[in-house]
Amino acid sequence: MYCLDTNILIDILRDNEKTVEKIKKLREIGLPIATTPLNICELYKGAYISKQSEENINMVEEIMESVKIISFKAGTYDFYGNSYKELTYEGKMTNEIDLIVASISASHNYILITKNKKHFENIPRLKLEVW
Repeated sequence: MYCLDTNILIDILRDNEKTVEKIKKLREIGLPIATTPLNICELYKGAYISKQSEENINMVEEIMESVKIISFKAGTYDFYGNSYKELTYEGKMTNEIDLIVASISASHNYILITKNKKHFENIPRLKLEVW
């Protein structure tokens, strides 16, 4: 089970051959592909500020139909709070949106796929795959 970070979703929107092929292989073996509401919000933000907003909004809507949207659940809040504490004490705090995305992914026991290793590598107990 995989959760896609915004940069992976953007690669799909841009038809990045390498990323699209990897996603295709995951789908062929029946692995669920998901993302979070925050990642979708980031896509919409980018679509609205782009020069081709109408076209990009349509592409975001297509992405939303092609992946499962996983959201907050009981374990998300605990994971977030505990990770925030640990990262703060270690002086390794990351962007809070990234921490929330990681918390949602981890609480669903998904592997988070990203291109931004640095944003997520210090989050304890997060299953992470870097493309």
